Amino acid sequence: MFKRLSVWLLAFVLCLPFLSIAPNGANAAPANGNFGFATGYSILTMSDADMNAWLDGMSATGAKYIRFDFSWGFVQSGGSASYDWSQTDRVVNAAIAKGFKILPVISHLPGWAGTPATMNAANFQNFAYNLGLRYIPKGITEYEMWNEANIQGFSPRTTSIKY
Repeated sequence: MFKRLSVWLLAFVLCLPFLSIAPNGANAAPANGNFGFATGYSILTMSDADMNAWLDGMSATGAKYIRFDFSWGFVQSGGSASYDWSQTDRVVNAAIAKGFKILPVISHLPGWAGTPATMNAANFQNFAYNLGLRYIPKGITEYEMWNEANIQGFSPRTTSIKY
């Protein structure tokens, strides 16, 4: 019996760091705020009301970061000389107004740019450069290039050498 009790006591002690014990009604959100949410590109297509509800919900958790796709395909859907920043501007402005730091993921190849295998890297470079010109002054200084580019189903699929 002592051996069985010792095993249960050891299991309980080992689980203590993973338990969140808070009094009823207390906010159990982490105090440091060094966490955030990743929304993909869906936040770009939401109504203002839905987007603000999402941002308010994320903010209520104490999160300080938001990661979402800055879709190349959305911004330059009309060709290499066209830029429509309205979707990203709307989300960036709302997120900054609510105190979030933003990690953009540059993603989603536009149809005119070809396929991942045939795209001209200069077109991507030009988009990334213009994106930086627009958002670095707003304090967005770190960028993620694509999302898991080496995994099937993400675009452009590549190798680490080509990347």
